[in-house]
Amino acid sequence: MFIPDGRPRNLDISRFHFPLNAVISGLHRITGVMLLLCLLAYLSIWNLQFIAHFDLPDSLLQTLHSIFWLSLGFHWLSGIRHLLAEHLADSRFYVKINQAVSVYGLLLIWTIYSYLLLGVIWNA
Repeated sequence: MFIPDGRPRNLDISRFHFPLNAVISGLHRITGVMLLLCLLAYLSIWNLQFIAHFDLPDSLLQTLHSIFWLSLGFHWLSGIRHLLAEHLADSRFYVKINQAVSVYGLLLIWTIYSYLLLGVIWNA
């Protein structure tokens, strides 16, 4: 196999710097997969508890609740941002949605939501 001189043979993934919008989009997809996995885990736990009368520790259920609700919150917030960015015809609003300030605002809202949610779940 011929490889021209000066061309990297193995790419170093740490050298790539993705834009903030690409990171949020990737995290949106990852949280979608996490939601699916949490729902499958909920169904499995329900099956174990209902049919086999198997009790699981409360900490396991609280961890599953935490992952589910944190993923759902981020998925909804980033999904609303994606929908607004894709389906609005006004270019001025589209530019505002894709600015870093709006992404940091989304992360701030999600952080506050996460802090309050984890307090409710783990102090119950």
